[in-house]
Amino acid sequence: IIMYTVLEMFIATGDKYRIPEEIKSLNRSEYLLPEDLFNLKKLPTDILILGSDKIGLELAQGHRRLGTHVTIIDS
Repeated sequence: IIMYTVLEMFIATGDKYRIPEEIKSLNRSEYLLPEDLFNLKKLPTDILILGSDKIGLELAQGHRRLGTHVTIIDS
């Protein structure tokens, strides 16, 4: 088991996102969905992206180019 502690997390699980029920702690956490990333008032310093589909990778690349440290986790 690998444990991560993050302040902000983005979920990218495919063309139609879903909240992974296998990750029990997500129901106790704040997370961002794709449309939420465009409404942020301030760029996060770090972001964890669950899933490496085309949308997740595009958003990861964009945030990295803007200076955010990006971590991507995929199954």
